[in-house]
Amino acid sequence: MASVLFSDVSRTYPGNTQPSLSHVTLHIADGEFVCIVGPSGSGKTTLLRLLAGLEPCDSGNIFLGDTDVSEVPPQHRDVAFVFQSFALYPHLSVADNIGFPLLTAGVPREQARQQVEETAALLSLGKLLQRKPGQLSGGERQRVAMARAIVRKPRVFAMDEPMSSIDAHLRRALREEIAALQASLGITCLYVTHDLAEANQLGQRVAVVMNGELQQIGTPDELRDNPANAAVADFLATSA
Repeated sequence: MASVLFSDVSRTYPGNTQPSLSHVTLHIADGEFVCIVGPSGSGKTTLLRLLAGLEPCDSGNIFLGDTDVSEVPPQHRDVAFVFQSFALYPHLSVADNIGFPLLTAGVPREQARQQVEETAALLSLGKLLQRKPGQLSGGERQRVAMARAIVRKPRVFAMDEPMSSIDAHLRRALREEIAALQASLGITCLYVTHDLAEANQLGQRVAVVMNGELQQIGTPDELRDNPANAAVADFLATSA
């Protein structure tokens, strides 16, 4: 696994004058689960995209462990991105969706099959391996997306509001599954959510990002009892 360090990272999208992220420094310990919250457009998703290499840093550096990955291509960063939209291939079976990263990495077929079956078992997908995504519920599709991220045993998870399109009842159950899974695997996790209750339940620490700046990071209790400024206090109050 690996720790993550954003060191004075900034990013402004082409055509914009306002930076999406401005001089953000944030350290996530090896094996830690950190949730990132903030208003829409605050820079939360940009932070994950920079980590995964889907966007370049304009300045600053990103480290995985002791390695500066700021210029490393996405496919070589060993960061698994779980998207809000599931991003499953509709024409492939569950097994083939989960195993797709192994196929592209050239893992031998028998080894890939074993890894797919082991990962599917972790997420209670063993009986669904031959189905297509269109035959699955929203919660099942999300499990497949997570299994596809887990199967190659990444050093870091980057999850961008992975449960926003799932109903409230399923979200509560999946929160517990995600927390238990991350704890058992020990993988460092950055999890973006607009749901403060979800962040408080899942995150060992919660980072508040507003207007492209990191306002505060701390345990849920620390944020509740000692907000860094009035803006954080107002956000936490209105999002509760």
